[in-house]
Amino acid sequence: MKGARDAFPAAEVTFDRFHAQRLVNRAVDEVKRAERKERPELKRTRYLWLKRHGKLAASQRERLDELLSPSRRGLKTARAHRIKVALEEFR
Repeated sequence: MKGARDAFPAAEVTFDRFHAQRLVNRAVDEVKRAERKERPELKRTRYLWLKRHGKLAASQRERLDELLSPSRRGLKTARAHRIKVALEEFR
């Protein structure tokens, strides 16, 4: 972005939906990896957080819903996932 600003100072920077979603997915994955060290229930859940809810198998949806339940208070990965879903719904 700095190079674009230097070369084209009057240009506006925009992000397309695909690249914005990719950045959010990376952030969700980083949060999960960091939290995984303290929360063993996050083991083997990477794709539950990254796939669209509608593309998950029924068993995967159940597992994700369990991880998103209020009984899992303080799960930072769940909060990051909610932000990801909000971005998916934003058009």
